[in-house]
Amino acid sequence: LSPDPSAYRYLSASIFEFGHGPEFARDLSAAGFELVSGKAFLLGATRLWVARRTGKVGQNRATLPATVQAARQDSGDSPQGAPGEAARDDEARTWLGAQAAVSAALTVTLAWALVTWAKYHDSLPLTGFQRSAGWVLLVLGLAVFAARTGWLALRFSAAGRRSSRIG
Repeated sequence: LSPDPSAYRYLSASIFEFGHGPEFARDLSAAGFELVSGKAFLLGATRLWVARRTGKVGQNRATLPATVQAARQDSGDSPQGAPGEAARDDEARTWLGAQAAVSAALTVTLAWALVTWAKYHDSLPLTGFQRSAGWVLLVLGLAVFAARTGWLALRFSAAGRRSSRIG
């Protein structure tokens, strides 16, 4: 969204510099970190790593300086109903709603494409295999996105019931 192309150049460079997942896990371990979890997004195109600094034999675990803030508190550190919890719940529900809306839009678009395909596929200069592949791709795409839309809508609804205690 930025008109400055240099804002995006670092992304492709950092992807190649970062390395493959197992290499990164080994590098984390060698640097004294314990891999807590990892989650893939966009079919593995991006990944979120969560690691914790471990003390090696003969070393004391370093404490964080006052200027450094942990990205996430351990689950037992904050009481239920902490001030930021409501904001996190609202943000998560907003993102679920946005994902559900985009998925619903793609479902409608695929349904429209399937209707258009049904009307005009005979007049297109395609081989039999291409016609069959068109049907398969459109029907499977519609089924997958319809299922995803339903799943996201259920999650969105459940998140709304959980956050009803807030307001």
